Amino acid sequence: MKLRILKFTFCFLFFNLLWAQDTWIQTYDPFYADTYVTEDVLICQDGGYVINGYYDIDDGMGYEVHWGFLLKTDNDGNLVWAKKDTVNFMSESESDAFVETDDGGFISAVSNMWGGTALIKRDSEGNREWVVDGEDLYVDSMVKTNDNNTNIILGGRYNTFPTLRKITQEGEILWTQDYYLSGSGSGKVISVVQTTDNGFASTGYTSGNGIDFFVLRTNVDGDSLWCIIYDGFGQYDEARSILENCEGDFFISGYLESDNRAYYGFLLKLTNQGEQIYILTDNNSNSYYGCNSMVEILSDNKIVCYGRDIDGPALNSYNYNGDSLWVSSLSGWGGAGDRCLQVLDEGFILCGRNWQYDISLTKTDINGQVTTTDECLIHNLDYKLSNYPNPFNPSTSIQFTLPDDVENPVVEIFNIKGQRIEKLPIANKQLSVEWSADKKATGLYFYRINSENYISETKKMTLIK
Repeated sequence: MKLRILKFTFCFLFFNLLWAQDTWIQTYDPFYADTYVTEDVLICQDGGYVINGYYDIDDGMGYEVHWGFLLKTDNDGNLVWAKKDTVNFMSESESDAFVETDDGGFISAVSNMWGGTALIKRDSEGNREWVVDGEDLYVDSMVKTNDNNTNIILGGRYNTFPTLRKITQEGEILWTQDYYLSGSGSGKVISVVQTTDNGFASTGYTSGNGIDFFVLRTNVDGDSLWCIIYDGFGQYDEARSILENCEGDFFISGYLESDNRAYYGFLLKLTNQGEQIYILTDNNSNSYYGCNSMVEILSDNKIVCYGRDIDGPALNSYNYNGDSLWVSSLSGWGGAGDRCLQVLDEGFILCGRNWQYDISLTKTDINGQVTTTDECLIHNLDYKLSNYPNPFNPSTSIQFTLPDDVENPVVEIFNIKGQRIEKLPIANKQLSVEWSADKKATGLYFYRINSENYISETKKMTLIK
């Protein structure tokens, strides 16, 4: 279990009194969990923010609590309420998408990886109004429609096929369309938007030469107009976000997995008829990295992507021609959903998690910068931390010095997705530990020292085979 340190709370209160709330990072641990994953963030009608996702608790006996959640803050990021997505016909759940309804409440789509889906309706205070069976649609994306915003489009997977479903705000199903696109037909819609002509555009993955990503265009009733499938990039190619800009073109972003299991980002631009204008990848651009969410800045004719740069999470800004305008590096780990980034009048709001695996909500200025943070005591300057060799193959020595009063330190290793993959105990007076990565894939990894009373800065290292 994670130890809560009182001085973190003091630092949080001090900085909130000292600094104006123009930009900030707020963190939350409402369920005292070991780790959180955040999906999406929305700006509410009252100016506050809502985040969804799921959390894990390990009770130390091999049993893991795994539930979705919905969390509400005010417009300064102060916690208002947090609710669990427990469902009596599921042993666990994840919240993968949600929308705010016209009455200021919320509808969340939750699912169980072992089987079962549900829709949960809450009022503006987080109180449940109803729960209905999700009719086996595993939802990854939700958006209110343009027909007076009274209905909702769901994108996900039904009977293993990529699927769109239209429902009312009372949960009534209006229509369901699933799509056989390639191979075995299996796949999923991961992001869906309504287009200016009231149809829909969606993206995700489908079977083919391994797993390929697709872009699907439909009319207002979900009937397919055209579909483009991108094949041959790697064994697992997945699109994570789609956006229609003011000129009627589409931007699609996601990740490609090459044969050596390394992930690369891509940004694809299409006309409204599906003709490719350009595609940026790590192979043909020095300034593009994949992302999970995109927004458009109409005043500047540009898009902003929430994904990563060479060091980790970042906001990346591009004009419509794909030219890089600026990059703003961020701390922690990014949100996993296709709406984990939203645009404000004076900046951006985005969700993720910090290095302690707690929920984080970040408000930036219009250039993606944060001028203050509540995380001032994460790092301790008494640590000296490095590894050699770096790059390495297949092992490296992680070297350090520790404060005299450090308690039960361990070295933690993380992959590029922010998942902790190994813990290496540090014995008394030990100055280094060896990490062998002979069974790991080539790529970027992160490491830090974590203890009961200190947390080091996080360093990166590269495995090259």
